[in-house]
Amino acid sequence: MTVLKRQSPWGYALICDDIRKEFTGKFIYTGVYTNDIIIFTPLPVNLPKLGFVVAYYENRGESKDNIIIFVCVPGASREAPTAKLEITREQFDAATEALALDDDDSLVGIIATLELSPVEIKEPGMLRIWAERGDLELKLHKLRVVSQPMSLQQDRQQPVKTN
Repeated sequence: MTVLKRQSPWGYALICDDIRKEFTGKFIYTGVYTNDIIIFTPLPVNLPKLGFVVAYYENRGESKDNIIIFVCVPGASREAPTAKLEITREQFDAATEALALDDDDSLVGIIATLELSPVEIKEPGMLRIWAERGDLELKLHKLRVVSQPMSLQQDRQQPVKTN
């Protein structure tokens, strides 16, 4: 059987309404978005909060560069991102030092959470999250932000469900 290894670096991100941590150390992600964030009011709007869970992995010892995580809502740019989180090489190495090395896999990584409150959405478009390490860019996630304002008349036409 052929065993495929993950590329390095590798990662992903989740976007949700809220992140909570239990006393047991487990995380609870509520309101996880998949493909779209649909806003039912006219833009611009301030969302009360958005949570970002970013996982980043690389082969142990493959780089000496810092890792920078970028979040851009529609209208933001690389030069003026909505949020930017830099993980120094020392922080990354310290966080991954205790991870046991598997004979078949030297991939080590971290999972970082970031919560923004409030988050201003000025226009529809793409919300993007990516990581940079040196001259390398790793796309982590993107969501389409859509504004679909409902009129009072439309709201009244929605059926009311009862048990």
